[in-house]
Amino acid sequence: MNVFGFNLNVKNYEYKVKISDDKDGYIDYFELGKIAVEMKSIGKNLDKAYAQLKEYMTAIPAEDYPEILMVCDLRNIVIYRPELKDVIKFPTRKLHRYTKYFYTLSGAKKMPKDDDEIELNIKASYLMASLHDKLKGIGYTGHELEVYLCRILFCLFADKTQIFPNNNFQNYIKESDKTGTNLATRLEELFEILNTDENKRLTTISPELKAFRYINGGLFAERLHIAGFDYKMRAVLLDCCKFNWEEILPSIFGTMFQAIMDEQKRREIGAHYTSEENILKVLNPLFLDDLWSEFNKVKSSVKTLENFHNYVAGLKFLEIKTPNLIQLHYSVAKQKTA
Repeated sequence: MNVFGFNLNVKNYEYKVKISDDKDGYIDYFELGKIAVEMKSIGKNLDKAYAQLKEYMTAIPAEDYPEILMVCDLRNIVIYRPELKDVIKFPTRKLHRYTKYFYTLSGAKKMPKDDDEIELNIKASYLMASLHDKLKGIGYTGHELEVYLCRILFCLFADKTQIFPNNNFQNYIKESDKTGTNLATRLEELFEILNTDENKRLTTISPELKAFRYINGGLFAERLHIAGFDYKMRAVLLDCCKFNWEEILPSIFGTMFQAIMDEQKRREIGAHYTSEENILKVLNPLFLDDLWSEFNKVKSSVKTLENFHNYVAGLKFLEIKTPNLIQLHYSVAKQKTA
């Protein structure tokens, strides 16, 4: 439930329902309108557990009826989705492979489909690969090209996740000359602004640049040679801007960069995923290093950790490690306080 953004409360446990005048029931865990769970010991009959849970549901008002009914004997999980009339069974140890079946908990309207996800990731990778090839074709290569693409990719994600509000990056690209001749200079100006604290910026900068927030962490700190664009390259970048990057999970960052930088890897995209260790090599310099630093400062205090947890919960693109670790330290901090 923490993974899906719910703050657990004592009211959710042993939720009392009135089955009849002389009979009460207690749902092991109940999130109104979302999920009801009946837990049993190892080896207990889960069909009977489901029948018990269904009896409890007779006392639930229609507006509070959950989208998912779940029973578990610690080793096995069975979820029933009454509205969809389906049943999904799997070993608890494989829960990570079945999280998509809980999609309604996150407010999603439809379950993500594996084939759709792969197709989406491939499309995203080839959009960036096309930009890579065109920059490489004019002689912009090596380390500078990698950093340049990383910056652009960050801006694309930032545009779709409201780090940059109102599609500021896309609009900034649109305002460049249609021939593309001034686009590289505009991007250089933008990268410098992104690396400058708002309090240290010149008062004469244009309103369109002033709209961009400061991005710490060093991604925009290194000085790079100015790239070059023509009208075709500008069109490719605009195509990248129109893509919905919010739907791309951070966990495919590594694979995406492999596909962009290595033509052989492009043919293999979708056949494997990069390890979390390598993914974090990309993510850490972007924003995780600063978050870890802040986390280590506040992790021993319940109050500051709660504030930090709420802040991180608002960052849509964080799905690796962070929530569980915060929850662990929160529990430890509470125990120390007690």
